Amino acid sequence: MAVSCQEQAERVEEKVLQPIDRWVDQQEQRCRDEPCNWWLLCLNKLFCWLVVVVVKVTLWVTTIVVRWVYRTVCTVVMVIVGVVVLVSGNSDVLLQALKDLWTLAKDAFYSATGAVIFGGLRIVDVVQTLFRIQPTKRRLTKRERELLWPIFRDSLAYDAIGLVVGSAGILTLSGRAFTMGFTIYLPTYSEQTLVHECVHTWQFQFGGFKYVGNSAFHQLDSLMFNRGYKPYDWRPRIDAGDSWFRLRSVEAQAQFIEDVYAAGIFDFSDRKVPDDTSPGAFFREDASGVNAFVVGRVSYTQQANDAWRILRTR
Repeated sequence: MAVSCQEQAERVEEKVLQPIDRWVDQQEQRCRDEPCNWWLLCLNKLFCWLVVVVVKVTLWVTTIVVRWVYRTVCTVVMVIVGVVVLVSGNSDVLLQALKDLWTLAKDAFYSATGAVIFGGLRIVDVVQTLFRIQPTKRRLTKRERELLWPIFRDSLAYDAIGLVVGSAGILTLSGRAFTMGFTIYLPTYSEQTLVHECVHTWQFQFGGFKYVGNSAFHQLDSLMFNRGYKPYDWRPRIDAGDSWFRLRSVEAQAQFIEDVYAAGIFDFSDRKVPDDTSPGAFFREDASGVNAFVVGRVSYTQQANDAWRILRTR
């Protein structure tokens, strides 16, 4: 079976991009620990932080560009190779390459459509804010940051996130929470929903407008064309062997993390100590036990740990 370009991209994430990001995090910690030289007016710390910020922004832009360039080049090369090896009677490579080409085209369409949707809703947001139809955006509280930190670590732009809690005019007529870029609309507040929506913020950081179009069309598909399809249900794809990274619906990705947050546990090695079943317990790192995520009688602990590793190290 030929390996898809998306699977290869996942390996690039694990072997190249994630180690670089961890190195940046180490530099950031070094800046925190570096003592302030008063005789330099603390300019040494300022310079250190400026370097970290520049590197982080450069890495963010480079990561997005590399993903698109890598997938495009990979797909084109695989199509050519597939045509060549087809002569020998092997059609697997070409079939996989055509699937990759279709996926790439869909992602480009999602990105273009998502940008249009984002622009339209941003205009509505500005107008409603101007006329005080919706609440003023607020930043994440200390409590919310502490809740999100074990899940995302440094990979989430906490300072850029704005929350609109409560009715937001026509934007929340459906009564459902949703995210546009770094703005999260929560008609009804819950920490579990906040985790779900922050996954969308993370998707925006590392994938641009693609997640907006992806979410819109998967939900439209379930409402109009494929009534049996559930865009939030991650189990069929995971059970079929897909990783969290390759789930085709961004809503399924976000729902998976929300479910891990709500139902995951931390199992202490000492049998006398009861398991920690509180929300977010799965994301605890402690040598006194291990985390677990089980739905029904099926364990999804490995998939959850793989997803968590990607979330916190990009």
